[in-house]
Amino acid sequence: MTAWINETGSAWAEYAVWAVIQNTVFLGLIVLLLHRLRNIPARIRFIVGFAGLIKLIVPPFIPAPFLIQRPASSSGSIGGLMSAAGSPAAASMPGLPGLEPAGCLFLAWLAGLFLFILIPVLAHIRLRRKLASSACGGEKDAENAVEICKCGDLSVPLTFGLFRKRIYVPEIWDAWSPETRRMILRHEMAHIRRKDGLSHMIQVIAQALYFFHPLAWHVSRKCSELREMACDDLSTGNNRNRSVEYSRALVQIAENLVRGPDCFPASALIRRKNELLNRIRYQMEGAMKKSLSGKKTILIMAGLLLTALPLSWTRARPQNEEAPAPAKQEEGRNPMSLFMSMPEGGFEAILKNLVYPETARKLGVEGKVTVKVQYYEKGLKDAEIEKSAFNIEGKGKEYESAARECEKAALKAVRSVEWTQIKGATSAGGYYSVPVEFKLDEKAEAAPPPPPAPPPPPVPEEGVFVPFDTAPEPVEGYAAIQKNVVYPELAVNAGVEGRVIVQANIDENGNVAGTKIQKSLGANGCDESAVNAIRSVQWKPAQKDGKPVAVWVYIPVEFKLAKK
Repeated sequence: MTAWINETGSAWAEYAVWAVIQNTVFLGLIVLLLHRLRNIPARIRFIVGFAGLIKLIVPPFIPAPFLIQRPASSSGSIGGLMSAAGSPAAASMPGLPGLEPAGCLFLAWLAGLFLFILIPVLAHIRLRRKLASSACGGEKDAENAVEICKCGDLSVPLTFGLFRKRIYVPEIWDAWSPETRRMILRHEMAHIRRKDGLSHMIQVIAQALYFFHPLAWHVSRKCSELREMACDDLSTGNNRNRSVEYSRALVQIAENLVRGPDCFPASALIRRKNELLNRIRYQMEGAMKKSLSGKKTILIMAGLLLTALPLSWTRARPQNEEAPAPAKQEEGRNPMSLFMSMPEGGFEAILKNLVYPETARKLGVEGKVTVKVQYYEKGLKDAEIEKSAFNIEGKGKEYESAARECEKAALKAVRSVEWTQIKGATSAGGYYSVPVEFKLDEKAEAAPPPPPAPPPPPVPEEGVFVPFDTAPEPVEGYAAIQKNVVYPELAVNAGVEGRVIVQANIDENGNVAGTKIQKSLGANGCDESAVNAIRSVQWKPAQKDGKPVAVWVYIPVEFKLAKK
């Protein structure tokens, strides 16, 4: 669990750094734009501010490997990890180290996210319970076709929920003048028509994701204030006389206001005293509501979109996950012996311990069982049947039972031998397949004809493990590959670093018969450079019983820029 937190935290931190930097720039532009547009209608300024909150929710989506620029001085190096086909390094099973800084920050962010989502949810539940005692059904607004509910625990009128069909008012509702009540209803109906419940929910999510960011809080508060001002405009119709009357209504409501923790929803008519003063000032000063043409509004929205696109970069990463870095190996040692567990005495030890079930022998059952071996730094971890194939089709349950006994015998033979510990590594592991054959010996009655010339040995199939006693290695050592690694200029200029994992087939003559990229660094030349470096050296082939055999191996090649 701890290892997962560290790994996830590291990936999250790399993403969060770029997202926070870009969103900080965008929010700063939003704040400046809101200040410059302070004399235009509130509905336009709300859209501008809300665009900043939307940007916080939408993750970076434009790949840009050029985000990190480093000095061009560089050198290539090759790592020492190497494993047989079917046991990739990504399958390693790390231990449980302590939490790293990135993991701690990730947990802190998750805790903050949970808290700032939980607070509005609890407030929503408390307000819903409070409104459950409202007296509804007695009064309806004919003009707006909504139901008016009176609640003794409310101090301000409000609407509630995403799909609002009711307006909740305090008990002093009847004491207000008909004109005041009419304008208040228009204000709350404006919230309903504008779908402010949905916009408020998006605002809560954005603020929870960036609870640590002061600009996010500032823009969120500004959106809440502008939302109310926009509804005020719809309530008064930008009429001077109505604006004065509506300002008096706000003051009248403020005299009865007792603010409590349940007054959280976006449609609450009054939130803070300074917001109330700003709204009254906004209504009284006609200069603050200059009209804005549709073309200028479209230009503002297009400008925000064009600004958001270059601030939505994310670092380009290969599709395959990064393989864990191998443990430091001893110079001159064969890396295969460091990172792969082998049976003591070779794979012949498994065959020596294999017992052909007597029932299968009598019935003439023959076939092959493939055992999937899972290992870690201390040797064998587990073994299970991967697949099996026997000559029992259509022969009945007795033959099927004999085949199952062969499977058990193969599994027992694999588990009965001692497996080597992985030297030079504190945390490693993987898996591969071990084929176990069951074949009856037949006595020849006559001397067989001389066999034809053997065909050239086939290239082993990918993913099938070929037993060997000695792993393949470069004739001049792995340093020879390192000398031939050329860092592509394109990758250097783009600051690309990482590991290319090449799956290579080393044939019986020590030649690289085939290659396949298992983990790429993208279209920057690193993949081709890694393959060329591996092909440029002569290899010692793998040995089995003193004979060369062709095997597939994984070879990671490191590309790391030199630091000045």
